[in-house]
Order: sequence, then C-alpha cells, then structure tokens
Amino acid sequence: MRRLLLVMLAIISAFGMVMAVVAQDESPAENACYAGGEMEGKCDWPTEEETEWAWNCGWYYAAVQSAEVSLSQIPETCSILFGSVDLGCIAVNDVFENEPGEPEFTVLPPGVLDNDTCTEVVSYSLPVVIEGGAIVSFTLYTDGGFDYEVMEPGTVFTFAYTTESGSVANVTVYHDMDYIDTRSLYK
Repeated sequence: MRRLLLVMLAIISAFGMVMAVVAQDESPAENACYAGGEMEGKCDWPTEEETEWAWNCGWYYAAVQSAEVSLSQIPETCSILFGSVDLGCIAVNDVFENEPGEPEFTVLPPGVLDNDTCTEVVSYSLPVVIEGGAIVSFTLYTDGGFDYEVMEPGTVFTFAYTTESGSVANVTVYHDMDYIDTRSLYK
C-alpha cells in the first residue's frame, strides 16, 4: 500500500512538472499568439500553412518585445500581420567600439536610439566597468548621444537605458584608444 502511494505521488508530481513546462511554453512572452498576447486571435488562419506563418510571426513579435531580435530581423512577410499590431517603442541592445588609430569616435544622435523604435531616453543606469580602468565621467542624453571619460585605454563598460515606453536595452562600450583618454560620443 505504501509503495502504491509513493508511485501515485511520483506520477502526480511528474504530471505537475510537465504541465508547468507546457504552460511556460504557452506564455505570451514566448509567442504573442498565445492567450493574453498582443496577437491573440490573429494567428488562426484558414490553412495550416497560413496558421504556421502567423504563429512564426507571433514568435518574432514576442522576440522584438523582449529585445532578443531587432525590427530589421523580422521577415518582410510578417509586416502584413504587424501592420495590425502596435509594436510600440522597442529598445534594442547596442555595442560601440572605437578602433586603435582612429582619431575620433563620434556617435551623433540618435546614438543608442538609432536601432530602436523609441525617440527618447528617460533614464539610465550608471556604467559598470567590465575591464580596464575607471570611468571619470558619464552622461547619456535624452536624444541617445552620450559623453564619457575613462582613466585608461582598453576600458570596457556597460550601462542600460530606459525609453519613454519603459523598454530597456543594454549598451557595451569598448574604449581601445591607447593615445587618448577622453571620448565624446555626443556632438
């Protein structure tokens, strides 16, 4: 009897874990076509091929919302569906790098907003040095440009910014110049 009870508990526990995994896979964060997603009701089409296409676009929509892919990575065929869905303001991660020997490294506005659908930075985190020296000063402007000064060449740092919609992206800056220690990326 005790053994039967343990077996039944094990089966119920395994069933619960499987259901949790299935429920996680059906999250709107994974695919916007799922219940509660922005594309709910727009993904079931007359043919199996069209439905598969719409659900694939639903995955792209969710991936753009979570900044896993940029808008430029969405297949053109999804634009038909997205035309009926408000993608909102989406911030996309950035990398800035200056190459040795380059006399100036300038990123004009829209700077970090260049690959976003957003138009304004409302806040940012203080930069964190990953490698190299210390950061002397740092300012990120609402139009996406930023200024910084580091103690030594070879410094790598990151920061995050938040846009007007609350979308967040991370930025990594590689400062490799060995003959200058002040960079102005905002002009």
